[in-house]
Amino acid sequence: MPAFDLPPFVKPMLTALAAGCFLVLCPLVILAQVAPGVPLFEMAVSYLPQVFVLSIFTALGLATFRPRLAAAGGVIAAVAAFPFLTFSKFHQPSQIDCPPEACLTVITANVYMQPDAMVQLGALAEKEQADLVAINEASPKFGHQEFDRHFPAFEQLRTGLDPSLPHYARALTLLSRQPVKQSHKVLPEDAAGRGLMVADLAGEWGGTRIVITHPLIPVTPSWTEARNSLLNLAGETAAQADRFILMGDFNTTPWSATFRDLPGKRAGDPRFSATWPTFFPMMGITIDHILASENLELVEFKVLESVGSDHYPLMARFRLLD
Repeated sequence: MPAFDLPPFVKPMLTALAAGCFLVLCPLVILAQVAPGVPLFEMAVSYLPQVFVLSIFTALGLATFRPRLAAAGGVIAAVAAFPFLTFSKFHQPSQIDCPPEACLTVITANVYMQPDAMVQLGALAEKEQADLVAINEASPKFGHQEFDRHFPAFEQLRTGLDPSLPHYARALTLLSRQPVKQSHKVLPEDAAGRGLMVADLAGEWGGTRIVITHPLIPVTPSWTEARNSLLNLAGETAAQADRFILMGDFNTTPWSATFRDLPGKRAGDPRFSATWPTFFPMMGITIDHILASENLELVEFKVLESVGSDHYPLMARFRLLD
């Protein structure tokens, strides 16, 4: 006898959900770990938390009339969720008092080419007393005068790519009120027009390298390969310095094998917050990141309020370890 009398339509619905979760979604997530770089697998693993929650609820419902099948499904779901459940590649904020002059505060934000979002980001940067602001998809309509008006305390190190290039709208902008020894951009041939911005800080934070990047979405084999290549280059470039901060919209989640290979640790635990899309929280995933080397102490981390883009900005505050 079943423990619960379910309505007639519930059993076939749960059976169909079980087939979808345990025979399709969970295997796709598992395959993403053993065969990284396949677009379908990459998209599936991006939604690992949602797949896991749906699978657990399905298994609980299934247990009322098919307990053995529910148990088997639960095991499959647990295997699929292993990268999520055991994720440890992150710094936990120490939450110690750190005056602004003793810390380095960074913000990364994808503003989706919206000038209004950049205006709001300027206000957030001032509120958080940011030292560095990395902007992905900076609006080409936001000129030098607008930067001077809304980011008055910052030096604009470089604004993306040449306007004649087709990917100018995805340009990277790095703003700093810390002294900078040198900065440059890197545009590899195999990254489909995307690139890196690199800045080596001077002064008290000398020896610290800042790398920002924004690769393509992994929706086709060529775009996935371009994303992986650019992220690998970003990681290698960052790791060449004594200390580094690597940040941006990576278009990859922490559960991807590609993320696992990046140097350093992420600022903050990504398992219980999302950065995109702001307009559909239930399907939110974490694709924006701030990573730092082990010799930087994370003092504070926040997912900031929306600036009107489809991404939430991130803020991290670091101090030098003694």
